[in-house]
Amino acid sequence: MMIFDGHGSHQEGRPAMLQLLDEKIDVWRLQEIRPRIPPIVILSACDTHAADRNHASTANGFLSAGARSVLGTVFPIDARDAASFVARLIYRVAEFVPVAHQLLNRSLTWMEIIGGMIRMQLLTDFCRRLERKGMIDHEAYLAVHESGNLYINSVNDWPFEKVVSLLAEHGVDEKSAWRELRTSTANSTAISYLHLGRPETIIVHPDAGFRDEQIRA
Repeated sequence: MMIFDGHGSHQEGRPAMLQLLDEKIDVWRLQEIRPRIPPIVILSACDTHAADRNHASTANGFLSAGARSVLGTVFPIDARDAASFVARLIYRVAEFVPVAHQLLNRSLTWMEIIGGMIRMQLLTDFCRRLERKGMIDHEAYLAVHESGNLYINSVNDWPFEKVVSLLAEHGVDEKSAWRELRTSTANSTAISYLHLGRPETIIVHPDAGFRDEQIRA
């Protein structure tokens, strides 16, 4: 796995760039030297797969160079949020995955691991918004956040419906909770991340660690 937590840009009509100190890197040029690209690439930087530019995004460049799964960004992101996301992701791989293997008694796909991570980021932003607006106190924040993470990590199909129901038990009107969730979603860093490639074909097995699997039609 390769993680880039830094600065990115994508000017109109030009290939996207990653910024390394004073040097800008065009990932598409890496194909000229045929580097060994790991199957998983995490890009926590601005505009690595910009929604309104050309196809020559940084994320597409890594896919073209051989990556199996690339997490890119369709919008600019705050540097502090990006760094926090990467830190949480590393912790999730190191601590959550082994526990999930035991609880679920099966392997996990990389798509499940990242998908849960993005949902947890949204849950954090949602709960912080509710606490900041005085709709829940800190004790309720901790309780809802912990239970919400469990809903997400137990691979529940509709975790946020359970979160809203739990908020109702803490005195939050359900219609208000859904409204705040929609607003939180629109403002969360979580919607900036886009999973590209074939992450469902990367299987994290409890005995063998990361393993590539070709899924046959």
